[in-house]
Amino acid sequence: MKKVLFGSIVFLLLMFSGLFLLSCSELTDDSGGGGTGELVLVNVAPTSVSLSVGQTQLFSATAVYSNGTSSDVSASWSVTGDIGSIESIGLNALFTATTSGSGTVIGTYNSKSGIASVTVTGEATPEAGELVTIEVWPANVKLKVGQSTYFSAAGKDSSNEAVPIMPTWTISGDAIGILKTTSTEATLEAKSEGSAYIKVVSGEVVGTAHVTVEGYYVEITAEVDTYVDSSDGTPHGSAITLVAGRVTDPSEKIYETYIKFDVAAISASASIESDTFKVYASDTDGTSMKIGRLGESWTAAVTWESKPTIESFVSSHTFSAGSNSIGIKDLVQHWVSVVNNGLAIYKDAPAIGYVNLVSVDDTSTEERRPKLVIEYYTP
Repeated sequence: MKKVLFGSIVFLLLMFSGLFLLSCSELTDDSGGGGTGELVLVNVAPTSVSLSVGQTQLFSATAVYSNGTSSDVSASWSVTGDIGSIESIGLNALFTATTSGSGTVIGTYNSKSGIASVTVTGEATPEAGELVTIEVWPANVKLKVGQSTYFSAAGKDSSNEAVPIMPTWTISGDAIGILKTTSTEATLEAKSEGSAYIKVVSGEVVGTAHVTVEGYYVEITAEVDTYVDSSDGTPHGSAITLVAGRVTDPSEKIYETYIKFDVAAISASASIESDTFKVYASDTDGTSMKIGRLGESWTAAVTWESKPTIESFVSSHTFSAGSNSIGIKDLVQHWVSVVNNGLAIYKDAPAIGYVNLVSVDDTSTEERRPKLVIEYYTP
């Protein structure tokens, strides 16, 4: 009898423990809240708004969880009442009023919905000189991380005449960058991929510009450069002028220039979209030079006797005095994905010609130092 009673008690305790654990699990259930509790409701802000035809309004959605916490979420958006259209921008949505009437903006997240009421009235007849619209230029921009763009805003009345404004500027959507403003002008520095709206407000009038940031842009100054001379065993790593080519007067001399850029910060899986290799020629006879991929590592102390091999031909370029821009996309992709030993600028015998280039060691003019501009995407 005691054994039966003891077994019954153990059984009941096990059942109670299981129910307790199940209850705890349900209490911490997350319906998209990242471990913050069960999703209870979704709030849409603002909850009510009145607009005129042609005006816009940004909406946001906030998820509220069973433990009292909340977070902004990326909702699915819809409009009832045929009063306008809505477009998702990061964590926000932009509603554009198109037709007079009443309706709702609905934000849905994990089967929970929040609603905002919207009333749209017809366009009133504005007085001359009254601010009606704010035009933001450019209205649609595509950038890469590392690039910047300039915006300007202009107020207009119903006759499209200029109206002075002192607007406020904000970014709504993804945290794509830093916006620096001065009255009717602003500069955006793209820092992260995503999409957002630049919002310009003066009184009750709003102007917007859409920005998409996708991919990356970098400008790199040469890490090291030098040249070698077949007539001497001297290193030229500290020279401020690089020499490439072949001359025969008064005797034959062959010069090869080597330049290397540090691309280690770019992921090996990156896809190079475009590039520009920039060098400044201080003197040249205008003949074509070859650009090759170096097959071995080297330092600024390299001499003709210890020079690296030129592994493969990449392209030719006829240098002109001043700035020269050269595309070497496949070579840059090789540096990023395989190995980076830099490039050579040279001339094969029996051809004759030369070019003198500004070295990275010449710091007198930053714009003339060898540079590499790369635009790329990552998976």
